[in-house]
Amino acid sequence: MFIESNLAPLSVLGSSPAPDKQFISTMVLEALAAKGFDVAPLKAAYDAWWKDMSEDIQTAYFEATKPASWAHVSAHLAAAAPFMLATHKRNLDKDCWGITELEYSPINSDVVESGFGHLDLCIRSLHGTPIQGCIGVAHAAMLKAFATDAGKRQAAKAAARMEARATGTKGGGAADEAVVQAKLAAWETTSFFKLPRAERWKLITDIQFRYKTVVVAADRANAEAEATGRVDRLKAKAAAHVLLFLNRAGNRDKHMQIAPCTSLAGLAALGAGKSVKDHLQAMRDQIRVRVHVYEIKAATLPAIGDRDSTEELERLVEALKAIVVLPLPRLPPPPLPYPVRPTHPAPTAEATALDVQHMVMISDAITQLMRLTSAGSFKAVRSKVPRRRSARAPVAPKAPRARSANAAALALVGAEFEDELISWKVVGVDWSAELEQVVVWYYDVAMAADLEIDENEMTLARKTGVDLAPLECSSTSEVRRWIKESARE
Repeated sequence: MFIESNLAPLSVLGSSPAPDKQFISTMVLEALAAKGFDVAPLKAAYDAWWKDMSEDIQTAYFEATKPASWAHVSAHLAAAAPFMLATHKRNLDKDCWGITELEYSPINSDVVESGFGHLDLCIRSLHGTPIQGCIGVAHAAMLKAFATDAGKRQAAKAAARMEARATGTKGGGAADEAVVQAKLAAWETTSFFKLPRAERWKLITDIQFRYKTVVVAADRANAEAEATGRVDRLKAKAAAHVLLFLNRAGNRDKHMQIAPCTSLAGLAALGAGKSVKDHLQAMRDQIRVRVHVYEIKAATLPAIGDRDSTEELERLVEALKAIVVLPLPRLPPPPLPYPVRPTHPAPTAEATALDVQHMVMISDAITQLMRLTSAGSFKAVRSKVPRRRSARAPVAPKAPRARSANAAALALVGAEFEDELISWKVVGVDWSAELEQVVVWYYDVAMAADLEIDENEMTLARKTGVDLAPLECSSTSEVRRWIKESARE
């Protein structure tokens, strides 16, 4: 109803301004309070949730309500509102209609969904049955298509008792029996055994005849589509990790020029001679510099807000008084614009020295690359010595035949070892067409945990060629040597 009454119709695109982020929550709390409910506990829980989620929600809100796109967003919401409302009403528990406290109770489908999930997992993993077969069996069970008469009567009695408890009624005798009979009559319609014998046999033979088309081929296509989707999601996840580090570095550079305020006098001076909007911008910059430069957790700072009002300014000024007097932490080193393994919580002196040496080498390499490409491009000098061409083209060597990993190599899967003070774990062994040999795949345990990449995703990455930062490969002999050296240490 909010969307239908507060957004413009398609004929006047964008004529209504974007609502405030808190508009719906305020409207709901006010409506509950008007009905006599105590909303204080609900508001406290909502405020705690908002404090944790506000940063992500504000980012999405600003993206959706940008002036350049708000006209289209508002028109889409206005056009979709009736359908969203109809879906919402379908998902309400009809047994709770007329009960004020339970007016908006959703249909509880936990039992159904969990049952489908277990059925899909067991049948598909143990017997290789396609997902369509799993869904079909689940639907047939819910419709009692193959249930016996005794089984259907028992299920109807259980359903009648459950409905009586849900609605608070205490029917008995004839009333309960009427509900049971109504359910049995409905299930008669979906019973497979009520079909004539000839029609049942026709259905069975038709399924046998078209089994390869409707089951085997369809499931293979679905499996391929599912695998493609997983690969696409994995590629997007890898790209998002790289983008995350790029954004961290960019945000630090962007906010480094902001001078952090460290006293109440300095905080008061930020608004001298400025309009409310400019004063608010200065207040918000104080939050941004602490988040992006000094890496202070946003959850420990005031909500940055988005309204340009006097009340918002008063809130920020009052909240920042307790923040600016706190000493700033030591300025952390600039974040690198690419994924790196996390720092060990208790590094040894040798590990610290190696890490410093590693960072120096990376910085030198980046500096040299920037110097080479400072003009925008560079060219390699072509040799002046003419090449001799053979009278006939050389015969290309035959590619080595792909080999399977032997039992000894496969036994390395799951092994853990240390090399250069980094913990590694073997995740797979297989043939590499690029290296033309059997290789062992292993990953940096700490980096994988930091990037939230599991072993299933790394197995998918090595089979599809997706580049993941923690994943590497080497020959079986080299990995065996590392494992032996790690065991001696």
